[in-house]
Amino acid sequence: SSGINAEWPLRPGSLAYFSYNGFDCIASLGYEAKRPKRDMPLGIIISFGIVMGLYMLVCAGITSVAPFYTMSDNAAMANAFSGYPWMTFIVSLGAVLATATGSFSGLMVTSRVMFSMGEDGILFRSLTAVNKLTQVPWVATLVSMILPAFGILLLDIEELVKMNSGGMLICFCLTNICVIVARYQPPRTDIFATDTTVMERLSIYFSFSCWIFSLLAWLLLHQLGATVIGIILFVVMTTVAGVNVFLIQYKLEEIKLEEEAFRCPLSPWIPACGIWVNSGLMIALPLMTWVRVVACLVVGQICYFAYGLRHSTLTLQKKDCSSATEYVRLTDHFTVTSDTEHLIN
Repeated sequence: SSGINAEWPLRPGSLAYFSYNGFDCIASLGYEAKRPKRDMPLGIIISFGIVMGLYMLVCAGITSVAPFYTMSDNAAMANAFSGYPWMTFIVSLGAVLATATGSFSGLMVTSRVMFSMGEDGILFRSLTAVNKLTQVPWVATLVSMILPAFGILLLDIEELVKMNSGGMLICFCLTNICVIVARYQPPRTDIFATDTTVMERLSIYFSFSCWIFSLLAWLLLHQLGATVIGIILFVVMTTVAGVNVFLIQYKLEEIKLEEEAFRCPLSPWIPACGIWVNSGLMIALPLMTWVRVVACLVVGQICYFAYGLRHSTLTLQKKDCSSATEYVRLTDHFTVTSDTEHLIN
């Protein structure tokens, strides 16, 4: 709306960030790819580019039909064609079908993620129950349907959108950091190894420093506004973030990757730009949104340390737990994966 635009130009972008949700569908189905190390990143980038182009074309077309300040906040596209009832019906029907499609794709991704976490023991292993006829993880699917339903009942849809955008912004910032760190992380043959190299630790330190200074830059600009002091501090903090990226590129030695693996071009500058832009969108979200997001993160951490850490497959392997069979094969309906089959044998 025009009020939000006047208050903070980046806030509409941060609120609409959830619309880019769904590209993790490709990542969750990576086991079906022939060359996942290369095909998955390319698939995400290509689909992301197509969708972004369609978004821009739709926005350009709608704003050409009617001025943005005359549109309704709830149904802008349908409102733009208010003079043509038949077109309004088609646009509204398409919006309903698109919402249903997005809901089903999100349900598929969430259930597969829960299924994988159940296999690893981070969540209850009962989530790995698979229907013998359809080969669908039915328990994980039901849980993925019930939990969001409670969220819709307890919170306003606008607050859920803000929380979703905030969680995605955190995930994307961490993903950009991981892209940088992966260039300086040597391959490990021992899955229980906890030691890190000097280059790996420095890449983590400089990457998180870039994120912190990017957040400070946008926070100062948001608090001080487009004043001389605000702009100077914004430029200074952004420069310091860039210095950290410069140190990563010219002071650390990259690990040679496999030929078939996908390599992010212009690394670490492109991931750093992603961190910088996402940081600005994070600052644009309201404070109460971050209070709710942090509360959800705390609940997740409590669940992980209270259950997941002690019952994970890696923990059982490390402790050479004799009761691993009980964790993996609770009933005949549960599956035994290649990651846990050797524990039973």
